[in-house]
This record gives sequence, structure tokens and C-alpha cells, in this order.
Amino acid sequence: AEYDNPAIESTKPAINEFIDSSINEITIKYSIPVRLSTANISIFQLNGDLYKPNLLRQTISGDSKLCTIGSDNHTVHIPIFSSTFNQQNSSYHVVIDNNFVISQERNEPLIGTNEKIWMFSTKPFKTGKHSESITGLLRLNEEGSSKFLQTNQSEFFNNIIQAFSKIIPVDEQRITTNGKWQNDPTFPKKVLLSFTINEAKSAMEPSSKTIFDNLGTLIERKRFTALSNNEYSSLIDESASFTITSKLFWKIFATDYNIFNKYNNINNIIFFGTSEEP
Repeated sequence: AEYDNPAIESTKPAINEFIDSSINEITIKYSIPVRLSTANISIFQLNGDLYKPNLLRQTISGDSKLCTIGSDNHTVHIPIFSSTFNQQNSSYHVVIDNNFVISQERNEPLIGTNEKIWMFSTKPFKTGKHSESITGLLRLNEEGSSKFLQTNQSEFFNNIIQAFSKIIPVDEQRITTNGKWQNDPTFPKKVLLSFTINEAKSAMEPSSKTIFDNLGTLIERKRFTALSNNEYSSLIDESASFTITSKLFWKIFATDYNIFNKYNNINNIIFFGTSEEP
């Protein structure tokens, strides 16, 4: 069988198809009625280097409530995050674990698919609009905040940047930091870290806005992406995405960390600022 799995009738995308990066779901049509189960379906970007692992883009369990079964009881719909197919002219493959679905009739787990069987590639992207550098804040969860305060903070910043570089993925030089941080006044046990996404130097590179959007999606969907597998990026608070800081906030931030404590409405500046740091 084409998928090394007689239960799979077809998929969208098909094997070796060229896809638009903006697709918002993939589907699997089974030859028998199925129910969703507890195992995962995962999407990887192929790495050209044989000595490096393929890059996990997203992984979702059948019973996560994100996947659904169509009215025909044969077709499984899997949502695609906007950060998943974010590399042009790249190859991806989908791995379906055994017990991702079970047969409705016998209630038995169905086998999945192995690596590099259900493969497809992204089409070239249109050149996006240029955008200036973006400076913003990232919030650590309580565990991450505690670790940050007890460790070498410069190394912590660098490890976060390295994780972003691999997972977004993007050149490491596109994300930098001034090393500034502050306890979040609205959640005193959580720490805010300052990062800058530098503007693209070439039209061939992703814009800072594109990187910002991809990072936001990865954080929002952290438990389904490679961010959750990294020692440092797993410490990010997914309930507060990377947020552009306003000019007012930046002036306060650069002048006096402690001034935060004087403002009860600082959350309006931190999480609803829309201006970019000049």
C-alpha cells in the first residue's frame, strides 16, 4: 500500500504534493469508520544534515480535542498551526503513531505510518513586506522565573535565543537581547525578559513581523510544539505571548525598573502596547 498502511485510503496533502504554507488543516481518510484515540500525529521538517534530527513542527494527540472526525466517520481532520509550514521550498513528513485512531467496529487500535512515507513540500513564498526591528517582552512561568533568578542570567538569555533559532527556525543573529528583565507587577512571581527581533537585511529573509508572528504561535501552542521539549523554552509562560512594547513602556523600562511598582495599570502598557521601539 502507498502508506504502508492498508487502513489509510488517502490523505490531503497527497504524498509528494507541493503545498501552500498557509493551509490550515491536513486530513486522513480511512477505509473503515474510526474514532480518535490517545496517540499522536506529528509533523517534522526534514533536515538536510543526516547527522541532525528532523525538526518537530507540531504534535497533537488524537484525544486532544483539536482533531476531529468528519460526518462520514472515515475522515480525520488535523489542524495546522500557522508556524508549522513556515519554510519555503522545504520538505515535511507526517508520522502517525499506532493508536492515533481506533476502529469503530472492533474498538481496536490501528497502526500508523513511519517516517518519510507521507511526505510533501512547500512552494516558494512571495516576497513579504519589510518591517522594522521589533522589541518586546516574554514572560517566564513561575518555574522558569525561579530558575532565571538563581542562574547565570546572560547564559539563560543566550539559551533562550538558541532555542528560538532552532525551533522557529531562524538565523540566530535575528534575535538579540539587551539583557534587561523585570518582575511582572501583575504576577510578581513571574519574570519578563526583553528581546529584539532584528529587521531583515535581505528580501530573501523572513521579515521581523513574520518571525514575531511565528514565535507568537509557537508560544501560544507551546505544549504542541518543540518549545515544550527544550530545557529553556519550556519555561516560557504560554498564557502571555511575546508582546511588542510601547515606546512609553520602553522609556520606563530603560530608566527605572522599580517604577513598575508605582503603577497598578502597568499591565495595559505591557500587554497591550502596539508601538515598536525605534
